[in-house]
Formats: sequence, structure tokens, C-alpha cells
Amino acid sequence: MQDINNAYYNQNAQAFSYSTFSVDMLPLYSEFLPYISAGGHILDGGCGSARDAKAFKDSGFKVTAIDASEELVKIASQYLEQKVEHKTFQQIIETNTYDGIWCCASLLHVPHNELSQVFGKLSNALKQNGALYVSFKYCRDEHETNPEETTNPAIKSPEIKNPETTNLKITNLKINSQREHNGRFFTDLNEQNLNDLLADQKDLQLKKTWITGDKRAGREGEQWLNAIIIKKPKKTNDVDGASAANFQNQEQLSDDKRQKPVGEDFAYMDVGTRATQEQLPAALQNSDIDPVDGASAAFVLNQKQLPVALKNQNKAKQ
Repeated sequence: MQDINNAYYNQNAQAFSYSTFSVDMLPLYSEFLPYISAGGHILDGGCGSARDAKAFKDSGFKVTAIDASEELVKIASQYLEQKVEHKTFQQIIETNTYDGIWCCASLLHVPHNELSQVFGKLSNALKQNGALYVSFKYCRDEHETNPEETTNPAIKSPEIKNPETTNLKITNLKINSQREHNGRFFTDLNEQNLNDLLADQKDLQLKKTWITGDKRAGREGEQWLNAIIIKKPKKTNDVDGASAANFQNQEQLSDDKRQKPVGEDFAYMDVGTRATQEQLPAALQNSDIDPVDGASAAFVLNQKQLPVALKNQNKAKQ
């Protein structure tokens, strides 16, 4: 499938790019960009002509753009005035990198049986609370034939010619939501399909979906499924629950077996030798404070929930 789609876009790169520039994308940008902080880092996955990547860049966002078509990468790099990576979704390996990922009419070329893996890669690449935008041709039913679908790949679009397919075998594929049309393979989705795919992604949460008509002239009858997906933030420790329980367990251990808690929320490093407790009261900065007590107190203080009893804990031991 990837080879066939790439053959199409490589042969039609110029015509395809020109056909995208006049499309009004502001309504879709207005749905996505409010989730991205000013100057945030956006990945345009399957950027095509780099129309959207350039709009984001011109709006002050940091942009990384990728596409699987070699010819589109050349055009996009020139238009974006920065290097666009020749890369597929399956080759994404970044972790915790992007504030937002934009996949406009691009994931629809990923085979249905690979979409779950690709969503996992996109999830890994997103930062916590990051936003993912995706769009697919709308599939009203998994077994419904799309009105545009044809069993004859030789039928040509009036605007763009089909690629040469002498050495490429194209079959009429309609399994679940997959189909072939005019020399390209598509995966169509509806709301239920998308929910099923995201069910395996424990870090992703579907925020909203909506349906739009195609913005290109003469194709207004085609419908698109749009979605905003958020990467869930990791849960922090409950001060009065997990942290308190850990503190109590540490109290029951002998001094020589106590474990020093580790975590970036702790202001404590090593009381007396690596003091980094400027936010702690002077009474808690004394070098005779037990390391466990100092760490726990610093953690609670940072959470603005330091109880009086914990402040006076050292006095109670004397």
C-alpha cells in the first residue's frame, strides 16, 4: 500500500500541492491551536505541500514536518523554507517531544491493521496534555461502499493523472474500512472505528469529534471525520495518601535500613551536605534532621500542605 500511494504522490506532487493551497483551513486551525501553548512545538505528520506547517510557523510555533513522498518533501521543504524529513508514521521514534501533532488527511493512508501501532507512536511523541488532530474520510458503515470508489484504477481524475502502475499490482480492496480509489489506498473511519482504535491507547483520550464537508471545489459532498485527542497527564502522588503511607513505613524501619525517597518533587538532596532547601523553614534545614523527615517535609511544603504536626515532628522526637 505504501509503495502504491507514494507512486501516486511522487508523480502528482506539483498538481496535488497546488490543489491544496487555496483551501480555507482556518476553521480547523481554530479547533486545534487553542490546545497548543504560544510558541509550542508542532509536528505536521504527512505534511504534503507544507501548507499547514507554514501557517503554524508563520503564527510563531516551532514546526517539524514529515512526509513519506520524496517529491512532496522537496516541494514542502522549499515552501516551508526549512528541511522537511522524508519519514513515515511508522518511523516516528521521538518521545515526549511535541506539544501538538497535526495529521490532516494523512493517517488515512495507513493500513487499518497498522493504525493502532501508529497511534501508540504518536502518543509517545506527544508531551503530557499535548493535542493530536486527525482527519479521515468518513465511513458511514464498515462495509458501505464509498460513492467515489471504483474497481477500475485506470479511471483518471480530471485534475490529476494516475501514476504509472506497470510494475505495481493494484487490487480493489474493501476490507472493513479500507478501499482503493484512483491509484491510492485509503482507510476510512467513523466515530465507532476511531473509538475502537483508541481503546488500546491508555494515555490518549478522545476530546471531541465533528464532521465537515470537503473544502475543495467540486467535492463538497464528501465528508470528513475530524477529531481532537489529548494525551492524559500522569497522575501525581497523593500527599495524604501514597506519600504519607511511604513516610509511615519508613518510620517503622531502623535508622540503618531507611530508604531515601527519590522524586523530582522533593526539595531535599542531602541535608547538611547538599542543602537545596531554600524554601524550607530554618528549623527544617538543621543537619540533624533525619533525611527521610526532611524529604517528606520538603515535599509536603512544596505542595503547600505542610501540617503543623509535621513541622514540629523533630521536636517531638527529642
